[in-house]
Amino acid sequence: IHSLKNKNYANVRPIVGSDEIIAQYPCCFDKIIFAQGLEFYKNPKTLFKRLHSALSAKGEIYISTWTPELIQGIEGLNLKKSSVTTVRVSDNKKITIFCMLRSKKEVHTLLKTAGFKRIIIETIYVHTSKLPRSIKKLFGDKFNISRNIGIIIVAKASK
Repeated sequence: IHSLKNKNYANVRPIVGSDEIIAQYPCCFDKIIFAQGLEFYKNPKTLFKRLHSALSAKGEIYISTWTPELIQGIEGLNLKKSSVTTVRVSDNKKITIFCMLRSKKEVHTLLKTAGFKRIIIETIYVHTSKLPRSIKKLFGDKFNISRNIGIIIVAKASK
């Protein structure tokens, strides 16, 4: 987003912030990119309705979120609960955050319920042999098995 802002495109207005901020821009955006944030919303129905109302009549939304298959392998995370305790990178302080991963079916239902049309959802797969060593270390033995694993759910939908 920072580099996009520095390009000074004539008709590009990047806005970073919460769904409360985006609600101030009804029917304003042709495209919305919502990446790696869905898992931290307790009430994603409200979020998706706000995103829908912020799109122009022919607007599109692009979403990405981690798959349960990928994240459940991180040592120390128990995603059967709706919160996780982790270490904040900026200061190494332990914090508890809301985190609930959604399946492709759940993402589709959220988009449809909010009024989105022409919904396309896919999972991006990567072979475990192609993962960086740092990721393999984070996930432990889970990725020592040679196989394809779904890492990100991506979706595109229209208003």
